[in-house]
Formats: sequence, C-alpha cells, structure tokens
Amino acid sequence: MIEVTSIRNSEDFTTTRTEGKDTKQKDINRSDAKVDNLQETKLLNIVNAGGVQYRNVASNDAIVASRVAELLTEGWELKSVVSSMENKSTSFQMTRYIFIQ
Repeated sequence: MIEVTSIRNSEDFTTTRTEGKDTKQKDINRSDAKVDNLQETKLLNIVNAGGVQYRNVASNDAIVASRVAELLTEGWELKSVVSSMENKSTSFQMTRYIFIQ
C-alpha cells in the first residue's frame, strides 16, 4: 500500500501541442515528476502456485481497513474508490482510494 506524502502540480508537467506535432515535452525533466516522499505498507500476495491464499486476502483487508479508518478519524473524507486489474503473464491489481481533506 503506497501513500504519497508530497504534492505535485500537474500544470508543471503539461504542455500544449500546436498542429498536433510541435510540443515542449522535451523541456520537461521526467525526474522532476517523480515523487520521493511516500509511505509504504507491506501487503501479502493473494495468489501463488497453490491458488488463492484466503488468509492473505483477509490479512490485506484488515490492513487496508485499518488505514482507511485511521484516515477517516484524522478528518479525511473518502471521495472515490477506483479498482483496476492487469492480467498478462502475471496478475496485477490496483485499488485507488481517493481522500480529500
């Protein structure tokens, strides 16, 4: 679980194209867009060669629910939840919890 603790302004990384070709994107340094300050909480793999690990699913749910409860107690408001799943050679699931204060 990753929480971004620094702020980025999208306007600092946005340019306008003219005639669909000319762009100033080369003037923007990608390394400036990277976030260095974040918090990371360990979650468990929910699938392995033996199949779905329900104990890990339950553990992850408890960890995420705990953090969501903490944020709500701190005065944050849960604005949106967005889930996605990527399934190629391995599965990758991501759920974004959008909070506002």
